Amino acid sequence: MATFLGFGERRHPLPWAILKCDADKEGYVVNLDKKKLESAPNYDINMKFEWTPETGRKIDGYFEVPSYWK
Repeated sequence: MATFLGFGERRHPLPWAILKCDADKEGYVVNLDKKKLESAPNYDINMKFEWTPETGRKIDGYFEVPSYWK
């Protein structure tokens, strides 16, 4: 799983499956509707975030990708 996108005071964890490497941009790109991302699971930048199987499954389910988490 993922990298984090920051928008204001929130962070959005993303599954690796939705990230596409773009050599021209020298980074990852995502093809997401702004409303979908705004509604995605997120956390406050001041909060300590820890990946758990439950959190991973929730994020994978939201983005409708196969889950790495069993």
